[in-house]
Amino acid sequence: MRWKWITGVLVFAMVASPGVVAQDDAQTPEAQPDAAPIDPVAQAIKKVNEEDNGVSIDAENKHVDVVASVSLRRGDFLEMFVCTRDTREHESILVTDATPSTMHLGLLLLGLEPGKPLSYDMKFDPPKLVPATGPKVDVYIVIKVDQIEREIPANRWVMDTKTEKMKKGNTWIFAGSQFAEFQGKQIYQADVNGSAISLVNFGDDLLTLPHTMTDANQSHGKVWAPRTDAIPEVGTEVIVRLKPRKPKDPEQDEPADDAQDPAQDAE
Repeated sequence: MRWKWITGVLVFAMVASPGVVAQDDAQTPEAQPDAAPIDPVAQAIKKVNEEDNGVSIDAENKHVDVVASVSLRRGDFLEMFVCTRDTREHESILVTDATPSTMHLGLLLLGLEPGKPLSYDMKFDPPKLVPATGPKVDVYIVIKVDQIEREIPANRWVMDTKTEKMKKGNTWIFAGSQFAEFQGKQIYQADVNGSAISLVNFGDDLLTLPHTMTDANQSHGKVWAPRTDAIPEVGTEVIVRLKPRKPKDPEQDEPADDAQDPAQDAE
């Protein structure tokens, strides 16, 4: 099973980030009988960390860091927490130049396997919403206070407009976006549409919440808004830290985001 997973990692690495693990055969040194075996995952992590891509992988502490900056701290509603540049900054607290496919690769290299974004089951009339699935990932904002790193749970920057309190729960799911063909090439949809870390579902999200709120206003009821007083000035650079949740870790248990869908009665 592990070798099957590693093969999948390497295939994705070559598609999403050419050069991350691919080598020119002419430059590959001859294998030495007594040489230690090469760990392809460690090699891929090293390559990602050496590139100027806004993403770094900490294999020892099991997290992925993404360089971002504040794009919005005031507004009536949000649909994104992190988007890519020149996409959805008008409805996203943070913006990043890192590609969601590279963030995806980072989570793969830490051992996560993605689920699926929200979809529609067309066997029903009207079509039935199928919530996104995937392993759980906690999201933190890392800032420096007096040269000391401080991790802030991402939900502290988001307000539930119904309760006028901060969003419950700090856990997203690794839906993994999806590939689509465009002009004869396979593209990673979140790279094109900017859906890095979503608060509502666009159907192509890298990380999202396990509810059935979509990007249609009547669906999400404009339930999320920025907690302005908690967010630093626009342009402030931060690190977004993605931490895969450890299974059955009671210290990380929080109210589930889908236990009560906040949009159900947000008319």
